Amino acid sequence: MSDLLRDVRHAIRRLRQSPGFTVIAVLTLALSIAATSAIFTVVDAVILRPLPYTSADRLVRVTSEFQRLGLQDAGLSASELFDYRDRSGVFEEITGVWPITANLTGSSKPERVETVLAGPEYFQMLGAQPQVGRLFGPQDYTPGISPVVVISDALWRRGFGGDRSVIGRTLRIDDDPYEIIGVTTPDFRHPSLTLETEAEVWAPTGWIASPFDEPRHSRRFLPAAIGHLKPGITIEGAQAQLDAFAAGLRRSYPDDYPERVGWAPRVLPLKQDLIAAARPSLLIVMAAVLLVLVIGCANIANLQLARAAAREREVAVRRALGASMARMVREQLIETLVVSLAGGALGLVLTIWALDALMQLAPAGLPRRAEVELGWRVVAFSLTAAVMTGLVFGLFPAFQAGRASVLQVLKGAGRTSAGGEHARARRALIVGELAIALVLLVGGALLVRSFWRLQQVDAGFDPRGVTMARVWLPQPNNPSQGRYFTQAARARFFRDFLLRVAPQVEHIGLTTSLPLTGEGLATFAVEGWPDDTKEVGTARSSFVAGDYFRTLGVRLVRGRLLNERDDEQHPRSIVINETMARTYWPNQDAIGKRIRQVARGAAPTGSAALWISVVGIVGDVRSHGLDKPVPPEMYGSMWQISSLSVATVVRSRGATNVEDLLRREIRALDADLPLYAVRPIENLLAAKTASRVFAMRLVGLFGAAALLLASLGIYGVIAYAVSQQRRELGIRIALGAAPSTVVRMVLVDGLRLALVGIAIGTVGALATSRLLSGLLFGVGASDPSTFVAIALLLVAVALLACWLPARRAAAVDPIDALRAE
Repeated sequence: MSDLLRDVRHAIRRLRQSPGFTVIAVLTLALSIAATSAIFTVVDAVILRPLPYTSADRLVRVTSEFQRLGLQDAGLSASELFDYRDRSGVFEEITGVWPITANLTGSSKPERVETVLAGPEYFQMLGAQPQVGRLFGPQDYTPGISPVVVISDALWRRGFGGDRSVIGRTLRIDDDPYEIIGVTTPDFRHPSLTLETEAEVWAPTGWIASPFDEPRHSRRFLPAAIGHLKPGITIEGAQAQLDAFAAGLRRSYPDDYPERVGWAPRVLPLKQDLIAAARPSLLIVMAAVLLVLVIGCANIANLQLARAAAREREVAVRRALGASMARMVREQLIETLVVSLAGGALGLVLTIWALDALMQLAPAGLPRRAEVELGWRVVAFSLTAAVMTGLVFGLFPAFQAGRASVLQVLKGAGRTSAGGEHARARRALIVGELAIALVLLVGGALLVRSFWRLQQVDAGFDPRGVTMARVWLPQPNNPSQGRYFTQAARARFFRDFLLRVAPQVEHIGLTTSLPLTGEGLATFAVEGWPDDTKEVGTARSSFVAGDYFRTLGVRLVRGRLLNERDDEQHPRSIVINETMARTYWPNQDAIGKRIRQVARGAAPTGSAALWISVVGIVGDVRSHGLDKPVPPEMYGSMWQISSLSVATVVRSRGATNVEDLLRREIRALDADLPLYAVRPIENLLAAKTASRVFAMRLVGLFGAAALLLASLGIYGVIAYAVSQQRRELGIRIALGAAPSTVVRMVLVDGLRLALVGIAIGTVGALATSRLLSGLLFGVGASDPSTFVAIALLLVAVALLACWLPARRAAAVDPIDALRAE
């Protein structure tokens, strides 16, 4: 132990004697560790860490799909939920969950909150504990929605000031009174994606009484269920058992499961379902930052090799005096580990800043975002990464230092070590750095080009200067008692709202489904199809009012737009997009054609169905994303059919404060009705590209860092080689070599390294760029122009890095060089 402490003191002393090396090495490692640890913190919280619930590995999300309609998330009915619970033999527990937004009054101010309707076993299944009061359970069961709620810690503190006497107080949610029975702990969150924000209210629900329809297998109003698999049942086994069980349901209820839709149950691991959208971007970014860490450590190893070469005579003398090779290696390793631990400690401090910067760049919809925090796992990762990099990248320089030939060094043979093992090792490291830099730069360039191509896609509407906001009309548990229960009441409210706002803005419109949200799907039959046909059409469906199309700048192609006359007193009319016209009436004029709606998952309703006429055709609007095909889409009149949930779009005049205007006019019509999700509609575009932008920025940033580190590395290698070849260069110049010849010789030396690195990096980039394919749009993973451009950039940077050493080489004075020898 005393020898070890002595070696540590000697290592610290040597490092203090070389402040330039020490500062560069520690800072390089600290910055690399900080970036790596920040990314690891997010990856750990989102991907690696298990969900914080009881037996989280057995939690699954249960839904269904219509395979023949191409609909992957069709939800499930209360009847299917009960069948899964009582008869499938798959689940230990299963609960339906329905995230909604609801109007809340009774706290400090009216607001719209995310509310989860769930079965009474919800909290028990997740192993949750209350912070105040109690959580609901089987004793709170009622056939409909029970008049009790549990609220989140955030709502408790925001709306009630953290008052523990909140238990027993009454909230009104969509005009119904609910008793607060408990408050969740600060760390509890609903284990699935919700609509806008985190869930803040939970209510126990039985699913079989008002406001729900009478249970039937085809009435799939539940978005999903959360199930706890029985011990020993795998995901694959659960899916197989449900498939077999579903076959029995199809035989028992043929009218509820027509062959034309291809209904089938789906079981997904809950964690996988939650993080599916974020996982690819995070893993790509993690891989990129690890490569940057490798480059940074390679630069440190290069510096260590240079120091080892400079200390060859010292090491040789000590070896000649009896020091063992093991002692030399140990000293070198200890010195490297001291640098690594110092860099790791500083990197851990910088991680706090790096993590804050990273979360500013992360998409707002990042799952498990609230769980991202520094913890012991991050500390352990940082210190382990520092020690491991120290060992891996310090081991080779250490052995190089210990293997130096004592006799040759003492005879002076070490003068030309630039051509020896140290030089070869340093050049090999630089080649590796350049190869890694090319991989990162190619990845970043592909993402940048993909994003640029995505930005050129015509969304079908003009978002500039348009503000969106959402309104949800309250509906009590007995819908018929709601003041907005009838179509006439809803239409009257929307008309009054438009009349009040329209004179104060340029254009205003209402819609039940905004662009890029993917909301709304209808199935229908086309006039002329046989009544007994199994064929069914599908289209995105929304209802609009006011100047919706003009507000968004959606162009009219043919026919007319919907107007005030398209109300309950007139036949149903729709406007369709160009894709729907081409799909269902190819080579025909769709104006005047008719369809009849068919309920999804139900038998056709035959001649009793209501016919709907096409009165206009508008341009295609992207509904599922800029990189997704435009589906058939139809727009109905909100004066004929409306919804409780409506979004308003406003194109304002000048400096009009749209949010204040909308809130004022909403309050004038209904003081208890909150306006929410007020934001520029451009945010919808930003949200659809958020994961791509996140990956593009970070991979591009890490690529630039890799390029900088690699260029510094090649500069160091060439500069060191020039310094070791001063005598040779002096002789060449003395014998008549022109300065341009010397410059060319040095540049060619650097160019060789760059070309070898580019060749190896190209192979690596071709192999790894496939991993980016899920984030690319309009550009191939092996795009030749990208590879050529990045290769040329690396060549240019390498030559630039070699230019200063080359100029110095050309300026060598032969007399000074020979005298120095």
